[in-house]
Amino acid sequence: PFLDSVSEDLTVAGVRGTLPLLVGRDREMNELLRSIEGGGQSVVLVGPPGVGKNTIIAGLAERMIGENVPKVLKDKRLLRLSLPHLLGGNGSPADKLLGAFQEAGRSGNVIFVIENIHEVTEVGGAGVDLATLVATELEKGYTFIITTTDPQHYTASVERSTLGPKLQKITVEEPARFDAIRV
Repeated sequence: PFLDSVSEDLTVAGVRGTLPLLVGRDREMNELLRSIEGGGQSVVLVGPPGVGKNTIIAGLAERMIGENVPKVLKDKRLLRLSLPHLLGGNGSPADKLLGAFQEAGRSGNVIFVIENIHEVTEVGGAGVDLATLVATELEKGYTFIITTTDPQHYTASVERSTLGPKLQKITVEEPARFDAIRV
């Protein structure tokens, strides 16, 4: 119940047909699936704003619905965590984030999407490092995350944080001219 209040289920959105259509992006999708299949490693999609990082994640949700994914992704839910809900309001951001991860651990079928992961690495307060908290939860191995950020924030915030070594970087470039026309 807590997860439902702080996240959006992208697999349900895909079943409803409300996700954007993925055109092209075969290289990025193959890298993403290879990273996940090769041990369930967490991934960070790095590219400039508007390049299509979220559309790649939507394409993954569509593939999950069609069971056209590696075994590790079958029968899983792809949940996009809402950072404003986790970081704002009453209660400690660390407690809310930890609660989300613990509920995901109990369910055993949740993969998190965290857009703009640099916002987690830049938020602290009360002596709590949220990047370290996420890295610690990922080390436990019950879930993994797919994140997004831009190149500047990746270099400045994510790469040097305790979370950086836990994330495999996938670079997302602007689509080629032909793919842009298809989009």
